[in-house]
Amino acid sequence: MKIAYIHGFKFPPISGGSIHAFQLSSNFIKKGNEVYSDNFSLRRPETLKNLLERLKRSDVLYIRTDGYLYFENLNIYKLLIKNTPVMWEINSPLEEMLYFGSENNNIKLKLYYKNFQRKVLARFTDCAVCVSTENKNYSERFLKIKNSFLVPNGSDPDMFSPEKKRDHLFAGYEDYFKILWAGSAKFPWQGLEVIQQVAKKLIGKKVIFIIITNKNSMRVNFNNENFIIIDELPYLQMPEYIASADMALCLYANISWSKWGFHYSPLKLFDYMSSGLPVIATGLGQIKEVISPGENGFITNNDINDIVEKIMFIRDNPAKARKIGRNARKTIVDYYNWDRAAGDILKIMKNYL
Repeated sequence: MKIAYIHGFKFPPISGGSIHAFQLSSNFIKKGNEVYSDNFSLRRPETLKNLLERLKRSDVLYIRTDGYLYFENLNIYKLLIKNTPVMWEINSPLEEMLYFGSENNNIKLKLYYKNFQRKVLARFTDCAVCVSTENKNYSERFLKIKNSFLVPNGSDPDMFSPEKKRDHLFAGYEDYFKILWAGSAKFPWQGLEVIQQVAKKLIGKKVIFIIITNKNSMRVNFNNENFIIIDELPYLQMPEYIASADMALCLYANISWSKWGFHYSPLKLFDYMSSGLPVIATGLGQIKEVISPGENGFITNNDINDIVEKIMFIRDNPAKARKIGRNARKTIVDYYNWDRAAGDILKIMKNYL
């Protein structure tokens, strides 16, 4: 099958979106398909001409959508390539725009207009792949895409595994309990303020917090004495750093600005679990579907004392922590992996050929 996968990211991957596109593209190819996913701009006429020629030779047009309206505009090609199915990969509603200027009336007006555009363009979509239950509800109820399918994200259990642990990465902290958080600090929904408050309560407890992010995008000043701040790392280097920690945090702010709720399918959660780490995660959206509390991870409501208590339990019960880590990895191997995700998407594609 020839797949035109439109996402606009460059490789090698760093951000969550680029990692998602990289893993799906790689697994589509592993399964014997051809993938066209060049990075391009809709504003360059020569690129659009080349794209149209490629689309005419493709079996399916697979478009990534997120918190911005951009590549959905390619749906107009449905008028020119009527026999080629168009699929949307829905990662977010457009309400994410509100988190960057929610009090700005211009932002709200822009959101209203773009939501209208997305709903109109959705009429030319044959089906949608949604990474979370919340996104599936959004696709069916708001965009009116009748054929919407839930395909959760995952990890690569060969790439992310406990065997990637490297003690030298955190030299000088061998006798510390190491807690890792990695992600894009620029997004307000990341729970960095919560981590900051938790860290203050654990000063002097031989606990160190390892934050891996783009330092230039930091919104929170981590000036406590129990932090290591590591600048953003390439995705292919992350397995060693994750496996070398003792546990991980996957915390988020509860988003009240969207009636679709917490719609994310956080890649970090799956990579942490694949690496065999016990994880404390905010009990929102899909996270609740992945984690069975006390079995393959821990759920929190972001209460500071609750998180501190869970951290100390994991630290002081290493045998229990290892068992939870093994169960977490099994969850990834059994279902939440990119091989399964790509296979599910390919099955959906074949139904529309």
